[in-house]
Amino acid sequence: MALFIIILSGFLLISCGSNERVCDKLCIPDSLVTFNQNIELSKTDYKIITHIDLSCNVCWDDLFMWNNFLNDSINNNSSLYCFIYTIDKKITEKKLFNVADLSPRCYIIFDEQSKYLENNKEIIKKYRTVSFVTDSSMNIILYGAPFYDKELREKYLSLFK
Repeated sequence: MALFIIILSGFLLISCGSNERVCDKLCIPDSLVTFNQNIELSKTDYKIITHIDLSCNVCWDDLFMWNNFLNDSINNNSSLYCFIYTIDKKITEKKLFNVADLSPRCYIIFDEQSKYLENNKEIIKKYRTVSFVTDSSMNIILYGAPFYDKELREKYLSLFK
C-alpha cells in the first residue's frame, strides 16, 4: 500500500495540471507560406501559436486582439505565430497590408492546406483551443487565449515579463 501511495504521488507530481505544462508538443508543418516576412520558429524561448480563419470577417477581431495583446502586454522577447486559413489568399493579403499597427513580432503564416489543424487535431480537440504557448522545442506550456480569462491572462503575463 505504501508503495502504491509513493507511485501515485510521483505520478501526480509528474503529470500536468490545468493550463500549465501540459506535456504535449505541437507539430508545425514543414512548408510555411508567410506573409511579407521571413520566419524562424526557434527564434524565441516562448512562442504564442494560434490559428485564425480569416475567411470569416468576425475572426479578424481575433487577429487584432492577439496583436494588441502582443504590443501592449508582452515583452520584446516573444512572438506570435498566426497560422491563417483563408478561402481567398489575395484578398486576405490586401487586407493585411492595410493593417497599420501589425506588430513586426506577429508572424502571419498561411495554412493553405490546413496542415497545422490536421497535424494538431488531437491536441486541439483535447484542449478545445487553437491557441498555445510553447517553449523552444514546441512543448505546450499554456493553452487558451488570455482575453476573457483573468487567471490565464496573469499566467501569460508572468511567463512573458
